[in-house]
Amino acid sequence: YEVDLSSDVFVHTEPDQKYIHPGSELIVRVSRGASITGLVLDPSGAPVAGCEVTASTGDPSRGRWGGGSSESEEAVSEADGSFSIQGLKEGKYKLSADSEEWAGNMALEVQVAEGEAVAGVTVQLLRGGTIVGTVFGENGQPVAGRSVMVSQGGFMGMGGNMGGEETTDGAGRFVVERVTPGSYQVMTQPTMEEISEVFEDGDREPGFADFMTLVETVSVDIADGETVEVVLGAPPAAPVVVSGRVLDGDQPITTGSVLAVADGQGFMEGSETARIDGSGRYEMTLDAPGDYVFLVQGAGEGFGGFGVDFPVTVPEAERFNFDITMPSSGIRGVVIGSDGAPRGRIAAC
Repeated sequence: YEVDLSSDVFVHTEPDQKYIHPGSELIVRVSRGASITGLVLDPSGAPVAGCEVTASTGDPSRGRWGGGSSESEEAVSEADGSFSIQGLKEGKYKLSADSEEWAGNMALEVQVAEGEAVAGVTVQLLRGGTIVGTVFGENGQPVAGRSVMVSQGGFMGMGGNMGGEETTDGAGRFVVERVTPGSYQVMTQPTMEEISEVFEDGDREPGFADFMTLVETVSVDIADGETVEVVLGAPPAAPVVVSGRVLDGDQPITTGSVLAVADGQGFMEGSETARIDGSGRYEMTLDAPGDYVFLVQGAGEGFGGFGVDFPVTVPEAERFNFDITMPSSGIRGVVIGSDGAPRGRIAAC
């Protein structure tokens, strides 16, 4: 059994402790945890009551869906703005504050030793920035009732830091207020009906690239007190229709998706996808000419992921043909044991 301790004051001195049952008496050793105390202040320097202050260790955006973990403890500020976070293990903590009236604080780190009481920490809330924007549909018209998410890190807001979430009004407009200064992704969220249409396609098994066709995204940097205007899904000013065939040698590949990522832009923001049809052809509309990297997903046996880059410069033209030939090379070898003899039934990747 794994042994875990939950306490507001004490910490487990042997966090990896195991217990075998039946066995000897279980002894759990604890020590008094460290603490962080201080004040939460608004932008004018006045104390803020009822604000949740969190001390987290590690990188929170590497938690769920991010391949890591983060431990945290919380406290709520009193009427005089004071807070006290107890029961902390030794380590470096990031302090963040969540208020309904103000944006969060800038990055604040506190190092605590075993059992140390760190006092006099000030968590200063900010006015925050504002993100306003419009969401357009494929027909070029504003879209009402569309969910828009603002996030840092993670994927689709999972495991990252949420900057806010709103729904577009009848004119396709949205406003996200009290955004803590920093870099964010602003993205539309597909409806359940749209997701079902993609993932219930009986002709083929959809992949990640298919899901991304439902998302519009743009990156923004926002400062305290600043208002930033964004547009999601607007018709491009100089679109280029790119089409071609996906081949394995001289034979067409009839399943999978093609992903095009614009040079210098993020994967979420500067990408377009298209399915490969039964004749091995694909077609997509890029927002503008320029340098792109094309990748292929799930294209037949042996081509399961985005393993090979196909860089290309898309010219200024209405249409551009770009055929993609998947590599036919491979690696063969023999697995040898420490005794010099060949070893079978060993997976190599």
